Amino acid sequence: MNKKLLVIDGSSLLSTSFYGTAREFLMAKTPEDREEAAKKLLQTSDGVYTNGVYTFMKTLLNLIKTQKPSHMAVVWDISRQTFRQQIAGGTYKGTRKETPHPLKQQFVTTQNLLEGIIPQFKSDFDDEEIYEADDFAGSIAKKFEEEIPVFLYTKDEDYLQLVSENTRVWLVTSKADDMFEECGLDKKEFKVPNGAFEFTPVTLKQVKGIEPYQIIEYKALCGDTSDNIPGVKGVGEKAVIPLLNEYGCIENIYDTIENLAPKDEKLLKKFFKDSLGIARSPISYLLKDGIMMTSDAEQLTYKCIEEAVTEEQIKTQEVVREKLGETRFPIEFTCENGLNKFMNTEIYGLEQSAKESAFMSKQLATIKTDVPQLKDKVLDDLKLDLDKDKLKEKLEKLEIKTLIK
Repeated sequence: MNKKLLVIDGSSLLSTSFYGTAREFLMAKTPEDREEAAKKLLQTSDGVYTNGVYTFMKTLLNLIKTQKPSHMAVVWDISRQTFRQQIAGGTYKGTRKETPHPLKQQFVTTQNLLEGIIPQFKSDFDDEEIYEADDFAGSIAKKFEEEIPVFLYTKDEDYLQLVSENTRVWLVTSKADDMFEECGLDKKEFKVPNGAFEFTPVTLKQVKGIEPYQIIEYKALCGDTSDNIPGVKGVGEKAVIPLLNEYGCIENIYDTIENLAPKDEKLLKKFFKDSLGIARSPISYLLKDGIMMTSDAEQLTYKCIEEAVTEEQIKTQEVVREKLGETRFPIEFTCENGLNKFMNTEIYGLEQSAKESAFMSKQLATIKTDVPQLKDKVLDDLKLDLDKDKLKEKLEKLEIKTLIK
């Protein structure tokens, strides 16, 4: 058996397994309808929901059978209250609805089912920092990819930043077959799971037009509505892809566009149009000022600067820090008498500048690859040694009797 480490995004797979077998529940329009639909979900005789568990385990066992991994891990989210909430001021994933009870219950059920069967990684609620499933996947991949080929199975495109010569992402998508065809590839040669497309450095460039490390740069500018990552308003893919191909990262983009004389900005816009194919210049959007709303119903505009040099700039940082805390970059007020107004009024709201939003978005989109729970782990800790008898016994307690015979 060839050595292969398969990492399963447990949260993604269980959610897909649940909603794929809960159509009536998903379509329910009222709490009463949802309650009635929940009664029809697969569950044990004593009311433990198992529709998601069953499909999850069916998929998992099929992956083990067809892919024959020598090592395996399942990674989990446990809460949306992760370390990223502090970065985003509590807005990260803020547009998502609350996880319904029948699904929430099955997270616990599935994790208990896999305990002692397959290695699992997740944060505990009392941990100093709460990490997400992709942080554990990223840490596993980076720690072991030099020892063993790593394959990440997920529906989450955030994982694409982890692609390397030794780490592949099996992205579950309804477009998988079309993507193989568009890339001129024979799906059979890749031996991927059904419904998945294999992202390598080469296929990522073919499909997305960028390198793996640029996935976070892309999200920094375009944002990600599913995670409520804002990006930069007014800047889209048609501008971002050429900019990243030319400059590599947002740091280089901002180094290029900031503090330009009008003549130089005009020349740069011409270069964008003639050489990069960017019809509408994104410069004004990328350099949009931030806005502070005051108790006097005024809006104080400000911009980011490289460093505080003048006496007024230094004073600005001191008073802003005292009233609002540390800012991501030094700032300078661009409105008339802005510093004096700031000092003599209360601030009731703040809209970040485009640059602040971009760099915050990049931080939110970046997967951790050094979570402390992986520090002392060795590859043998992830070795797959499936005890079918033990698993069968645990499945039967959930009244699931057809998956292992």
